[in-house]
Amino acid sequence: MRPAAAFWVALLVLAAACTGDDGSSGDAPAPSATPATSAPATSVSQPTTAPGRAQISEFDLPTPGGFPHSIAIDGQGRLWFTLLRANKLASFDPATEQVREWDVPTANAQPHGIGVDADGMVWITYIGLSKLARFDPATEQFEEFAIPSPNTGPHSIAFDAQGDVWFTESRGEAIAPEQGEILIFPTRHRPVQGARGWYRAAMRHGVSRVLRGTRDTLGVIFHDAK
Repeated sequence: MRPAAAFWVALLVLAAACTGDDGSSGDAPAPSATPATSAPATSVSQPTTAPGRAQISEFDLPTPGGFPHSIAIDGQGRLWFTLLRANKLASFDPATEQVREWDVPTANAQPHGIGVDADGMVWITYIGLSKLARFDPATEQFEEFAIPSPNTGPHSIAFDAQGDVWFTESRGEAIAPEQGEILIFPTRHRPVQGARGWYRAAMRHGVSRVLRGTRDTLGVIFHDAK
């Protein structure tokens, strides 16, 4: 994907609707309203070459270099997307070809993943922080939800049938030992037997970063080879 201030929209896709289920997580502060900017999108359509072929149109965005990233479609057919570098949430209405943008409440949040729940609420992840945000299109207000673990880089977001919000963490830490605790973990590779013999399989592991003090480590090797 190229970091341009324009995105390609297939009109056939814009006619579809995206639905999900509502959910929430964490303690939310008071809703925060942000002023929205709107402008008609400048479009250049490529003529179709044959009947029945989809037409693709290009629409310029009001904010240059905003880096449009993830996309979701609500029940009204509106397109919602994040502007990663501009720190904004944006929408595009294919019926009016109108683009609207909202600044997210927190600076340097880097809005990344996005989804629309069954109630029409727009959820986004802040990959630059450990937060989620929920935007109400009716009131144009944001609510932010803090994630307990710091610096996790929340990435993509989805909703389940029970209305819970699920999201991935690109920098999550599985283990955070306290001072004085001992942690034992395997090496980066483990032996796996395949059809043509033994080979190395990568293993993911890690420990929490050192925030203060020092860490003393001891490597223990279990050698089972001839």
